[in-house]
Amino acid sequence: MIANRHARRKPGRTLVSDTLHHLNIELKNVKPMIGREVLVPSDIRLDRLNEMIQAGWADSHLHEFIVGTLRDGERFGTPVHDPFASGPPTRNETKFTLRQTAPDKGS
Repeated sequence: MIANRHARRKPGRTLVSDTLHHLNIELKNVKPMIGREVLVPSDIRLDRLNEMIQAGWADSHLHEFIVGTLRDGERFGTPVHDPFASGPPTRNETKFTLRQTAPDKGS
């Protein structure tokens, strides 16, 4: 969800984003629940968002961001060129920001 706050400019620093996204991140099917709650600049690229999420973890599995439903959602990640793959294509996460893919609260 999007936080309705403006990032504060610190003296001598360039303002990168004027809005923040408030994310609740949870691993599925894990007990006890493992997750993080973070505020990130809305203009963060999705590959950088993955790096931030993976901080302190091994990042040893493929990942994918899905906007919409699991079945019909738009997928963002590292495109895998597999001629036998089925399902919707994965768009290159290095070309999209969080603001572009999830612009509205709750998206």
